[in-house]
Amino acid sequence: MKMLDTIFESVNQATGRRWLISALAPALIFWTAMACLYTAWIGFPSLLAWWDAFSDAGRTLVLLESALVIFLTAIVVDVVGAAFLKLAQGEWERIPFIGKPLGQTFRTRHVRHAQRLRQRRGELSWKWLARYQPPSEFPDLWTGREPPSAITEQEERELQRVDAELAVMPLPDTELATQLGNLLRAAAQHPQRYGLDAAITFPRLYPLLPEVIRSDLDNAQTSLDTAVRAMLLAQVALIGWGIVFFVTGALVFLIAVIVGIVVVWLSLRAAERAARNYGDVLRACYDLYRFSLYDALHWALPADSNVEKQVGEQLTAFLRRGPNALKPKGIVWHSTKGGED
Repeated sequence: MKMLDTIFESVNQATGRRWLISALAPALIFWTAMACLYTAWIGFPSLLAWWDAFSDAGRTLVLLESALVIFLTAIVVDVVGAAFLKLAQGEWERIPFIGKPLGQTFRTRHVRHAQRLRQRRGELSWKWLARYQPPSEFPDLWTGREPPSAITEQEERELQRVDAELAVMPLPDTELATQLGNLLRAAAQHPQRYGLDAAITFPRLYPLLPEVIRSDLDNAQTSLDTAVRAMLLAQVALIGWGIVFFVTGALVFLIAVIVGIVVVWLSLRAAERAARNYGDVLRACYDLYRFSLYDALHWALPADSNVEKQVGEQLTAFLRRGPNALKPKGIVWHSTKGGED
């Protein structure tokens, strides 16, 4: 997942507001929930009596210490969040004993689902051709093949749904163990259709993007980070509340465990929605602005779409290894201004 790490790092370095939303806000909510739960356990009168026992200076010190704890929690969450995102993406190989078999089991489910979708798309695509390119008008297309029945309106809607689902799936044999990981990997693989490696080209492309696109990308990244960090803190709280309930048997902690499970599930769904949005924006960056990278590097544009992938691979090789990557052919620089070399 090196390409994803490179893309995220490029976006993260471009905004400071992201940290306030994606790390500090979840930390604040986490400790607020902890305080509310503790109050529900000991009772509000007991909490009020504890607070009244402090002098004004003591109360100020308590508030400052609380702010410091929240701030430090946000820092820890920000540091640990990157590693937790890898786990959420399904990179479980380094988990001792159970990581590889568990990851393979979940990955196999996604592989089989993708295979079923590709098979169904193939069936429906021939039906679509039978309706819009019938044998009577395109006999060469149907040579040696028995034309199926024409696609119905319901099947056409199904084909659109299958196409949309496959568009956000990674290439065959590159699937990960979780839906979140597959959404992000599929987005990072999109530039490969143009011969470009996202891990190499995106840090160069990002500064060339219009401000509105960079803003959309930053917002999508912030939403993803916030959801992932909320899921991390919810799981930490869930484990802690489960232990306390096991020890004390207090009903309030059982309720907290149930709420924690719901929050984890909602955070995961929010992360998946954010990953879809992030993927859509990242694809748009390359679909619309990849030639800005060519112009900025004075690299000749592909003559047509048939050779674009080859030219993109050459550009990626140059950015990865320098001019030596294209020896003995060398590089012919292209001027973006007419008449200048």
